[in-house]
Amino acid sequence: MTDGETTTSSSLNIDVLPVNDAPSSEDGSANVAEGKTYTFGTDDFAFSDPVEGHSLVSVTIDSLPSGGTLYIDGRPVLQGQEIRAADIEGGKLVFKPDASNVGENAGSSFQFHVKDSGGTANGGQDSSSPQTFEIHVDQFVGAGNGNDTVKGGSGNDVLLGDQGGMLKNVTPGTSYNIALVLDLSDSMNDSWGSGSSKETRLATAKKALRSLLEDLVDHEGTINISLITFKGTSSTLQTSISGLDDSNIDQIVNKILGLSASGNTPYGAAFNEATDWFDDQPKVDAYGKPYENLTFFLTDGEPTDSSWSRDQAFTNLAGVSQVHGIGIGDGVSVSTLDKYDNTGGNYTTGGSVYANFENTQGLNNPTNWVKTGTGELTRYDAGNWWSSDYKLRITDSNPNGQAFTVTMPESQKMIITAASGASFGFSATMGNKAAADTFEWRLLMKVGSEWKVVERGTQADTMTGIHGPGEYRFEFAVNDNSNNGDRFRVDIDDIRSYTSGRIGESQVVRDPSDLETALVGGSTTDELAPVGNDKLFGGEGSDILFGDTINSDHLPWGTGGNPAKPADLPEGSGLDALKLFLLMKNGTQPTDADLHKYISDNHGLFDVAGDTRGGNDELHGGAGNDILYGQGGDDILYGDDGNDILYGGAGKDTLHGGAGNDVLIGGKGDDILYGNGGSDTFKWELGDQGTTAQPAVDVIKDFSNAAVSAGGDVLDLKDLLQQETDGTLSQYLHFSKDPANSANTIIEISTTGKIGQGADQKIVLENVDLTDGGRLATDHAIINDLLTKGKLHVDHNN
Repeated sequence: MTDGETTTSSSLNIDVLPVNDAPSSEDGSANVAEGKTYTFGTDDFAFSDPVEGHSLVSVTIDSLPSGGTLYIDGRPVLQGQEIRAADIEGGKLVFKPDASNVGENAGSSFQFHVKDSGGTANGGQDSSSPQTFEIHVDQFVGAGNGNDTVKGGSGNDVLLGDQGGMLKNVTPGTSYNIALVLDLSDSMNDSWGSGSSKETRLATAKKALRSLLEDLVDHEGTINISLITFKGTSSTLQTSISGLDDSNIDQIVNKILGLSASGNTPYGAAFNEATDWFDDQPKVDAYGKPYENLTFFLTDGEPTDSSWSRDQAFTNLAGVSQVHGIGIGDGVSVSTLDKYDNTGGNYTTGGSVYANFENTQGLNNPTNWVKTGTGELTRYDAGNWWSSDYKLRITDSNPNGQAFTVTMPESQKMIITAASGASFGFSATMGNKAAADTFEWRLLMKVGSEWKVVERGTQADTMTGIHGPGEYRFEFAVNDNSNNGDRFRVDIDDIRSYTSGRIGESQVVRDPSDLETALVGGSTTDELAPVGNDKLFGGEGSDILFGDTINSDHLPWGTGGNPAKPADLPEGSGLDALKLFLLMKNGTQPTDADLHKYISDNHGLFDVAGDTRGGNDELHGGAGNDILYGQGGDDILYGDDGNDILYGGAGKDTLHGGAGNDVLIGGKGDDILYGNGGSDTFKWELGDQGTTAQPAVDVIKDFSNAAVSAGGDVLDLKDLLQQETDGTLSQYLHFSKDPANSANTIIEISTTGKIGQGADQKIVLENVDLTDGGRLATDHAIINDLLTKGKLHVDHNN
């Protein structure tokens, strides 16, 4: 201190009191399985005190959660209650969601703040600002089999568009009106057979009819039956029973046993009597199903009445009933009986010629046929210098045990509209045939959207049976198995239909057991439950979405200590099979949380490549790293935000990766793929391809040609190509400009490394030039460029 002349010094001591700085925290989150509890640890509550280095003392619950309850040591937490860190560390703080805390809004949250050990002396702060803790509920959501909208919540959910499973189809036994028409002409008294076993034809007929009736009485459906006899010039209705059963069977049996024979053989009168009887019978049974009419026409001789009236009478009867021509004993004229039998057999006249190969139009042109395998298909002139005779020559050019198969194109299918149906036929001539060589023809019928084999045969019989209205194609398979240097061939000609001149398949009865019929009894069958066209929204979280039901046919039954598969569990049982598996494995009914965990841990098990069952679904992954399975049907998949994996499955699918680095797998069928943002991988797996005759064609709409390091996209073919090496990739891949749009690149792929024999997979890259402006002029150069940039994934074998 100074007064201007004198200075005096002194000291002033200032005490700085320590003041605690508030700790900091952050928002927190956790996931809890539906129906389960979540136990907190101190790590769930972010804590930081970098200045003083104090420790966490407690967590205060500032607001209580909705949709559930917080418990501390088994007691509900109160708002504002302070929870010691030691109790949290000891697992005493637990959240239990309410049973109603499910659906797209499932979840809960509460506010909290943390407290440190620094205290509040001298105005210090020991508590953080309030933070929010969110609890996400991981759900299993399985819809029904209709057209459903399924939504997940904020958790890591598993969503099924359909439950699937099997339906029990209970079918009552078919009901029948049956006419037993018996020849009582004089020749039925003749004995037949040899030695001491001779008996009259009438005696044989009586035994056969009695045996038949004893079989019929046990049928599950209703049977109305009549006995009609004919002899001389007329026919007689001997008896008629409504509802054959044990109480009235003797009535008709005794009538049969008392019959005697004499006179002529008036077929026509018998046919007319049977037609009149059918006209008087019920048409619909108690289940609303139509009765089926059957006639058993038993005779031993040639007819004696007028052929015109007889044939007209048969036509009338054949219009209302199946007629089984039955000959009694040896020596019966089968050719005559076949004329009066309308079961089985085939037509022999009428119809249309579809191909005779005399020109190159439509089906006559070999280039229009669908070919599978290795071989040659040509139009061959088998005539001579003065007359041509063209045929379709099919030659298997590779004796490798694999057939060369050719199929009529769908555009040239055979269409039958008549209710009476048609038979089909062709001629076949073999060439260079060795003992091991085989030829098979198949008749295909369109059933729904699929072509199914309805009859097959060899060169021994090139005429089909009778098939009803529908669409048909022939398929021919020629297989050279001899490896003798001569290539096995088959010449096909005159592919046609027949619609008239039916020849039936009568039978001859020599023993009572020979007269039998296969009536349609009641049955209980399992059939796949139809599934719907669904919309699935994963929402937030990393979700797993199945557009249809899970395919549970490959559960690990009987292995690794798992239970054996029940014998009565049918394939295609879907979610029901998984529930049964977990019940038998764990001894308790599985909860939704159990289903969620098992599917999450094994989701790849439930998507079977090539499974065509399913609806046309729309899947949205939402936020998070999601896995989407479109499965069967023509689906649309959106990965949305996150790094997602999209499996289109069977069908013509459209995949949108969305933001993030996604993996897109179109699956079997012709698919359209959009990577959208990020560095995406477009992947193909073995089985996704088609055939060389009909290759699969997938289109990538926005393939980025930049290097992967610069955010470009990737083609992953390592699971599609078989036995490729670095030096043979040009045998698998061929690159060309799209003839329809020169801005596009087409990648033709042979999965077996035989690109010279055709591609079974094609990839179209829209608006992409892989030649670097023409600098890369060969397949080898393009392949090396893609490999160098990391844009092509293959197996690098030596």
